[in-house]
Amino acid sequence: MQIRIGWGNANLPFGDYDPRFSPDGRKIVFERMDDDTSVHGNYNLYTIYAEGTGEAKITTTNYSQGIANWSNSGDKLVFMVSAIGTEGKFDLYTVSSDGSSYQNITPSYFPANFLCHRPCFSSDDLKVYFIGQWY
Repeated sequence: MQIRIGWGNANLPFGDYDPRFSPDGRKIVFERMDDDTSVHGNYNLYTIYAEGTGEAKITTTNYSQGIANWSNSGDKLVFMVSAIGTEGKFDLYTVSSDGSSYQNITPSYFPANFLCHRPCFSSDDLKVYFIGQWY
């Protein structure tokens, strides 16, 4: 994994953040600030094999997204999106580990000022648990 550090317009420096090993220990998911045109930073998710080869960009939205967790099967990721451009969100998203099937899974009936964060899959991968709070 290449570590890049440098301050820009966002609240954190350019770099790679929050690495997490896949359940089998073969891959790592992390987020990288690719752009700093938003004060929140524009991040995408990447995976890389634990030995440092095969880096793959999993998302291309440039949302402020990250702190991804693997499904127990290793075929999906769940993560939070905390900002889209300058708009704060704290929504939950999933994506397949190959980058397909990117989707917002936040229930539409949640009010805008409800924060969803720290998501993880249930042991059978059928549910997503998370911390929710009002702000």
